[in-house]
Amino acid sequence: AQNFEPSGVFYDNVLVTSAVTDDNGGGGDELTTNGDFETGDFTGWTNFCDNGTCAVTTDNPNGGDYAGSVFIDTLGANAVIKQERIGAGEVATGDTILVELAIRGSVGPGGVVFLELFSENVGGGVDNEGLRGPFFPTNDWVQISEVFTLNGSPGDGITVQIATVTSGDAGSFVDLIVDDVSAVKQ
Repeated sequence: AQNFEPSGVFYDNVLVTSAVTDDNGGGGDELTTNGDFETGDFTGWTNFCDNGTCAVTTDNPNGGDYAGSVFIDTLGANAVIKQERIGAGEVATGDTILVELAIRGSVGPGGVVFLELFSENVGGGVDNEGLRGPFFPTNDWVQISEVFTLNGSPGDGITVQIATVTSGDAGSFVDLIVDDVSAVKQ
């Protein structure tokens, strides 16, 4: 705008985090890539969906134009999307990681969603830093915020994993929509 004409700025997918610093001066940096799926694909994500279907959808995302989708109806199975080996060189034993995401969807008998965080050891192997859930998505978006303290050896970074799991019960399924996945070192 010019000559005092009105103008406006539109903001979308704004994320506010606490930038608490540690003794090394770090903290507050986003570790995920494409956590909002706004590339329109799974850039930055690794998927294990042999038992289900993983896709990026435009159906009612939490913000922006896209969200991730995981559907599974194979009994006694799981389907997983994850950000693998993120933050290598930025995270260390003792660090606190805030993981946030928004979920919606539906589940059948015994269907659940879990959030997991792993430390990736140099040369292979992982340390399970925690399992959160089960979560039961509904039609409305729900914000999940979980804090993990790294007790393992994250020399090759961390992995943030979203797992959908069905039971052996007839009719078990998970239809998950996930958006705005964030992992921040506190």
